[in-house]
Amino acid sequence: MQQYKQNFNGKQGEDRTRQILGKHFIYNVRSIDIDGIDFFVELPPQSRTGLNEDRIQVKGRVQSKFFENNNEVTIAREYAEDENGNIRTDFFALLHTDDTNENEIYFFFTAKDIKEQFRLRDDYFIFSLSKERKFEKFKNISKVEINRKIEWLIRSTEEYKNQKFISSIEENYKTINFKSSTFDNQNQELFERIKNKPIVDKLYEVLFEFKDFRRIIPWRLVNKMSFKDESKRTFTFTNYSQFCLSTNNSQILDFFKNLEVNEEITIRNRNIFKNSKNSLNKSLYIVNTLNSNLIFNVRNNDTNETIDIKVKNKKVCDCISCNFYILNFKKAYSLLRSGSQSYDLWDKMQYALIWLKFGFYEKAIVSYEEIALEAMQNKQEVILFLAKLNHKLTTRKNFDAESPDLNLEIEKVALRKELKKILNSLDNYTLLNGFRNEINEIYLKIKDYKQREYVNNTLNLINRSLVLASEYLNFINGNWIALIEFEESDLLFERLIESCLISYSLSTDFSDHFSFSNDSLVEISIHYCNSEKLLSFFQKNNIQIITYKSKKDYLKKALFNFFSNENVDFLINEVGYTDDQVNNYEFRRRVKRTFSNLITLLTYLDFKIDLKGFIDSVIFFIIKLDFTSHDIYTLSHLILKKSDLFSETDILKLLKTLLLKKKLSDGFLITNCLYVLEEKKHIFSSDESETINLLIQKSIKDPRLQLLDILPKVLDKKDLINLQSKIKDKLATKFDNELYYDAITSSNIRISESFFYDYLNFIDKKLDFKTETFLSLKSPFTGIHDPLRTYLNELVEIFFVLNNQKLLQNKTIKKIIQESPYYSFILNHSNFDYDSGFNILWLLENQSKFVLKEIGKNDKIKFKLKSFFLKEHNKNLLQIYARYFSN
Repeated sequence: MQQYKQNFNGKQGEDRTRQILGKHFIYNVRSIDIDGIDFFVELPPQSRTGLNEDRIQVKGRVQSKFFENNNEVTIAREYAEDENGNIRTDFFALLHTDDTNENEIYFFFTAKDIKEQFRLRDDYFIFSLSKERKFEKFKNISKVEINRKIEWLIRSTEEYKNQKFISSIEENYKTINFKSSTFDNQNQELFERIKNKPIVDKLYEVLFEFKDFRRIIPWRLVNKMSFKDESKRTFTFTNYSQFCLSTNNSQILDFFKNLEVNEEITIRNRNIFKNSKNSLNKSLYIVNTLNSNLIFNVRNNDTNETIDIKVKNKKVCDCISCNFYILNFKKAYSLLRSGSQSYDLWDKMQYALIWLKFGFYEKAIVSYEEIALEAMQNKQEVILFLAKLNHKLTTRKNFDAESPDLNLEIEKVALRKELKKILNSLDNYTLLNGFRNEINEIYLKIKDYKQREYVNNTLNLINRSLVLASEYLNFINGNWIALIEFEESDLLFERLIESCLISYSLSTDFSDHFSFSNDSLVEISIHYCNSEKLLSFFQKNNIQIITYKSKKDYLKKALFNFFSNENVDFLINEVGYTDDQVNNYEFRRRVKRTFSNLITLLTYLDFKIDLKGFIDSVIFFIIKLDFTSHDIYTLSHLILKKSDLFSETDILKLLKTLLLKKKLSDGFLITNCLYVLEEKKHIFSSDESETINLLIQKSIKDPRLQLLDILPKVLDKKDLINLQSKIKDKLATKFDNELYYDAITSSNIRISESFFYDYLNFIDKKLDFKTETFLSLKSPFTGIHDPLRTYLNELVEIFFVLNNQKLLQNKTIKKIIQESPYYSFILNHSNFDYDSGFNILWLLENQSKFVLKEIGKNDKIKFKLKSFFLKEHNKNLLQIYARYFSN
């Protein structure tokens, strides 16, 4: 029935799409899935101009889908983007539905619209209607407009592909013709202009080419310095690599050798500048420009001699951005509220970006509009474009605002072709994708080494990733561009951090891998990583502790600022709950992520901090901001992993806070606190009766927290008897299958076998009314769907704990055995016929210690395992064998 409905819906969408496209295009149809159709459309021959057989011709792809109500529609990411992340200008989507009065409705999107408007999940763009997202701008557009836009983009794509083909022919010619390929065409005029000028003037002018930007990608700067060495009358080779400018141009080398660079810059011999005016100021500009664009050394290509040109600036910046990144939110916000006192538009761009980071999107949008207007009046074209780009990015967070068309804006801007190319790379994401793709490529290599257990050094790969990330951050942050505030950049930074941790996990005595974290990586982890992913990176790679080397005490300052009382007071007003409402949800989301990432880093970094009062600060923080157990889940890992840093008093304070606060009590942090107390040999005394009673209540009310595994170990005999009595009373009054399972599998509590028949009654009902849905997980060994599979596995575990073979005669047990041959084996493994129908992979179905410990005594299974290993390798079975069968 479901498949019939999907086919019917797909046919509706196809018919409606034909009505829109049929009169304007030649098309053919290909079915791609049950509810979606691909239309390949092309312009009729008479509508093409200048058509000839040699010209590249493009077909557009229109994906047609029908959806009902608020159901999701998925568009494969590869349809809207190419492998480099570039938008496919020849892809479109028509999504059809009916309103409540059965009126036909459709939405039309280009690939660009899809990338900007849809949510991204895994490798799919997701569309769905909601109260907040109605997509009115794309709804029921006139058919004439749809056909016009498709035709225009097909023609544009054709033009681009033909131009690209011509360019590739020209590029091949330039490779053959040495003189044509010596210099970039854009540099020829520049090099001619600086010919015969003093070296300081040459360098000053070539670096001044990018004056419109605050920062630029380093290789672009160095590209401008590949001019002729007039003292030798030869062409030179100047290139950039990992914060270093390498050259064989003797004029450039002599210039930097003549400078003394420390906290200030001085000139050793002024005679070298005798034909130049303002040589000192120009020298300062040259060095500072190179430093601000991550060039700190100059190397002689011929001798490998290196000249240090990094200015040793010891001043601590106290600007609005630095305060924000060091988590001094209160001060950053105070500076923000006071407003920029400068007339410099770059300063105003900085303030606008911090408005965005604080989640005040409307204020950011207004700021960018004001900056754009002023930049237009001042003819500051780059800032004008960047303001509009940031405005466009910000409107993605504020759907009511209109977004400018930056394709048109680039054409309006009166700039050199090279600068326009840079701006265009920001708008179409080629700059971001270039960095992201390189970092992703390195990540995949390192991941492959780990998966194959391939012995190789990864340090050079990691260093390359770190340089790429530094260049990207320097350019984006330096020009106050909002790209890193959006999902597109997440992969770049998360891949970087995961690459580092995979590399660290590969360390051996005789190999070179990533060996320590620094301030930059800590800052990236805090501000740009998803908190669940960051924790998983450490866990997946089995990292216990990692060295942290800091030059500026970044993490210490960030922790102090974040958990300070002043910061909490500020955050209460900004992101705290008022009448169950949050004024600034986006910033609250950032605060929660920051909290989790800080705690994760504290857990895994070898970081020394005075933890006196730390738990008090954390308790104050989470209570005042009304956090939930989910918000503080990372504390579980810190408490367990670094338990020696916390006193019993600290743990007891935290435990009592969790028990008394309803929102905080619903998590495993309570259980972990008990494990730490047991490790410290703490036994609750009579004067802690309130906490004891709360713990007993919690263990019975929420058995899924597995408190019964550890709670008895920290109770005295009297309280343990009280706990057992309350469990029995609960089971006798109203049977709870989860509580029974938790109690009977606890090694410290004994429950009467009579309750087992209550549990069997519960299982019997599940067998009679089992439900199997398409989305429910199914065991690969038994074919049983969840949740029945979970219940049966728990029953098997209880069966092994009770160790009573008479229970095999029970009618419910017999019913279970009929569900799968596996249960015939596991419930009666001693008498099972292993020569007919035994599957060795059954051992992976239930990995309870009770079950595996018992069957580990079975010599027949042990023999089967040994025979299996002679033919096949299975890592999971080997682990089970080593732990339970090897003795």
